[in-house]
Amino acid sequence: MSPNRRPWLWSAYFLSQIIYLLGLSTSSNPFLPRWLFFAAFAGICIYLVGYTSLPSPVGNYGIGGYLFTVFFDAMDFLVLRDVQKEIRMEGHKPGEIEDEPFIKRLKWGATLMMSQRSIGWIDTSAPKVPHIPPPPTKGRKALVLTKLQKLAFNVIMFDLLGFLNRANPYFKLNGPPVGEGRSLMAFLWRLELTLGFAAGEYFTLTTMHCVYCILSVGFGLSEPRHWPSLFGSIWEAYTIRRLWG
Repeated sequence: MSPNRRPWLWSAYFLSQIIYLLGLSTSSNPFLPRWLFFAAFAGICIYLVGYTSLPSPVGNYGIGGYLFTVFFDAMDFLVLRDVQKEIRMEGHKPGEIEDEPFIKRLKWGATLMMSQRSIGWIDTSAPKVPHIPPPPTKGRKALVLTKLQKLAFNVIMFDLLGFLNRANPYFKLNGPPVGEGRSLMAFLWRLELTLGFAAGEYFTLTTMHCVYCILSVGFGLSEPRHWPSLFGSIWEAYTIRRLWG
C-alpha cells in the first residue's frame, strides 16, 4: 500500500455500486434525475482511485481498471441517455421496464450491471455492426464439454507460457535492458516478451470466460446462446472490433 494514500474503503466501494444500481432502477423523474446518482457514484470512484490504496499492487490494478470501465458505463446509462427506454432485454418491449414495480426494476438494473457485453440485451440506439462472434448452436451438455476441453488447453498453454517467461533473460531480476542485444536470439526473446504478455492476458481472460460459462450453463442459469466466444478469429485481428468480441 502506498504510504501517501489512505487505506482502501470497501464500504465506499459497495456504496458506489448501490448508488449506480439505484440510478439504473429509478424511473425518469424531474425531481430526482439520474445524473445526480452519477455525480455521487463518480465522486466515490474518483476518491477511491485517487486517494486510497489496496495492500496489493495487483489488487489496485484490477479494481482501478474495473472502476474506470464502469465509470464510463455509468456516464452513458445515467447521463447521456434514457437507459430504461433505449435498452431492453430480449423478448421485452421498449420502455416496458419503466412501468414495472421498483423491485423488478432493481433486478433489471442488477442484471444490466452484470452484462458487460450486453449479451441478451437490445440497444435501440447502437449501430447495427456485427462485432460479437455468433452465438453457440450446441446444446447445454455439448457446450459444457467443449468449454472443459478449452479450459484444459488453456491450462497447458498457460503453464508453457510461464516456462518461457521464466527462461526469458529480459524477465529476470538482474537481466539485461530490453533494448540491448542485436543477435537473432535477443530479438526472439524480445518477441517472446511482447507476445508472451499478450498471450498471458488472452489465456487468463478466456479461462475465466470458460469457467463462468461452465458454471452458468451447467447449472441452468443461462442459455448456451448467451455465451458467444470472448474473442473473434485471430485471422480477423486486422481490426480491434473483430478480434475483441
